[in-house]
Amino acid sequence: MIKFLEGKKIYLRPLVDKDLSGDYLRWINDSKNDKFTEHAQFPHRVEDLKMYAQSKQHDSSCIWLAVVEQESNHHIGNIELYNIDLVHRNGEFKILIDKSFQGKGYGEEATRLILQYAFKTLNLHRVYLGVHENNKKAINLYQKMGFIEEGILRESFLRDGIWKNSIVMGMLSTEFKDTKKIS
Repeated sequence: MIKFLEGKKIYLRPLVDKDLSGDYLRWINDSKNDKFTEHAQFPHRVEDLKMYAQSKQHDSSCIWLAVVEQESNHHIGNIELYNIDLVHRNGEFKILIDKSFQGKGYGEEATRLILQYAFKTLNLHRVYLGVHENNKKAINLYQKMGFIEEGILRESFLRDGIWKNSIVMGMLSTEFKDTKKIS
């Protein structure tokens, strides 16, 4: 198995077909696991995920990886840098961790790994993300990592018939505090 980026508790690797038909399919179809994203708004099939994965493999503006627990080699989430613009040196970030693995430091470690890669290997200047205003755990994690609130997209997210705001957060390469070495 390829370990593209490796930490203490997790490693990041390319997704494989087995990932698409396993837990990932459950996560994106489970509205409780995905209450702060758009994934569970429509049902997803394995065939849809395979086509999506194929499009990602040939997209040089995207790095989409599985988050895998070191000890068990269990696929516990996905992480992505996308909309990578090598001219303006920006990239957008997103992460999804299975709800049963949240709150255990896996998301923080995966985020630190991908930020190290973004700033040190890809030489990006800015990484940004959008986060649902009610996703306090994610907002706290992003702030802890050094992301700064840059703005609000008003009523950009409809959930259960109620419009919600999305918070745009960003981090510049000069703001990245790589104080915790992962490997």
